[in-house]
This record gives sequence, C-alpha cells and structure tokens, in this order.
Amino acid sequence: RVVAGLIVLAALLGSSLRAEESADVKSCLETWGSLQKTLRKTPADARALRRFAGCAAVTNRQKEAILFLETFLKDNPRDADGLRYLAALRLEQKDFDGALDAAGAALRLEPHRVALYQLAFSACLGKEDFKQAITFGEKALIQDPEHPDLPAMLAFAYLADGQYAKGAEAGEKAVKRAPRDGEAWTTLGACYGKLGRDRKAVQALTQAVHFLPENPIPRESLVQAYLSLRDKRAAAKHLLVLERLDPARAEPLKNQLQAL
Repeated sequence: RVVAGLIVLAALLGSSLRAEESADVKSCLETWGSLQKTLRKTPADARALRRFAGCAAVTNRQKEAILFLETFLKDNPRDADGLRYLAALRLEQKDFDGALDAAGAALRLEPHRVALYQLAFSACLGKEDFKQAITFGEKALIQDPEHPDLPAMLAFAYLADGQYAKGAEAGEKAVKRAPRDGEAWTTLGACYGKLGRDRKAVQALTQAVHFLPENPIPRESLVQAYLSLRDKRAAAKHLLVLERLDPARAEPLKNQLQAL
C-alpha cells in the first residue's frame, strides 16, 4: 500500500509542476537555452525561473535542470522559488533526501508557504519517514485547512504510521471533498479495517472498487473485510475478480475463505 500511495503522490506532484508551465513542448525546447541565459543575467526574474522549471518537467530535462538550479542557488542561496523548484524536480527523480533538503531550506525563508510543506511532506513519505511526514502534513493543513488534496495524503501517512483513528478521521474529510477519489476511499477503508470497523470498511472499499475496478489493492482489502464479517458469498464474489487481477494476492485469501 505504501508503494501504491507513493505512485499517486508522484503523479500529483509531477502534474502540479507541469501545470505551472502551459507552453507546449516545442516552445519549451526552443526557449530552453535563452531561459538559462536570462536567469544567469537576471536571477530575480521569477517568471523566467517558473517557466524554466515547468519546461524541465514537460520536456523531461529534470536532471539537467537540477544541475543548473544547484549552480544557480550557489549564487542565489536565498531564492525560495529556486529552492522550491529544485525540491519538486528532485522529488520527480525520487531523490527524497535532496528534495527534503531543498524544501527545508525554502521553508526557513518562507515558513508560511503551503506548497513547501507539501513538498517536505511528500519527500518524507518517499523516505518512509511517516512521523516526520505527518508533522509537515499537519502544518500544511493548518496553513490551508481547505486544501483539496491534503486530507487524503495525510490519511495515507496516518495509515502507514499505524495511527488508524486519525487516518479514518482524515479519510472521512478526504472523501467528502473528493467523493470520486478511489485512493481516498481505499485508505479510509483500510483504516476502518484496522480499527475493526468491518462494516464501515466494506462500505468504503465498495466505493473504492467502484472507482478503481482494475486496481487489486482495494479489492484485496474488500475481500479481507468480508472475511472478517464471515460473509463467504460476498468474499467469494470479489475473490474471483481479484484472482483475475492479481493471482498472487488472491491465493492466501482463498485459503482463508476455505477455512471459514
């Protein structure tokens, strides 16, 4: 489940970086060199820096951009935007320690910027340092209580850290904000299951498999919830689907079903 959650986070973060640059790939390729020249000449040009980072994402030049930003920041160590983009690009490259270092440096300059807490939070999740991730996630939520994605991300961190009651609370908020988010329903169902609230788990995981019909993870959890309720018929029904999606996940559950 940790891996699945990280894949979702990577997709969210990658798309957020790309969303900052609306130009097409051709335009980015044509202006790549000139953007670097502009930043060397005028480091305070925030628009050029934002475009440069966005173009790096849409043209898959993250490694080249990281090297440039590292050099850029040696001369401009207090440029919070540069540090933020460096953190985001390192995160895309799964350099979680480097991403956390850059996000932390940016936070020391701008301690009230929600995006920086999100980057630090996601870097900690990548490191599987869930307690530190939760610290950053909770601070981000204080800064922006209405943020659409934070409750789901925080619920996942609580689940991974074994804080199931807090995970369920955050997960309930997440599905209210995004009722079609299958991953949020999956996390909520898993938290309910860990708390022994099997009927609530079934309700949440039924939503999860509705929105993620080809994902074996919520299907596996749903089978487990039905087994806990000793509902053989429902467990067998979803176990058949799980066997098609992921036979390895289905095998131990078949043995549990036969033992009921």
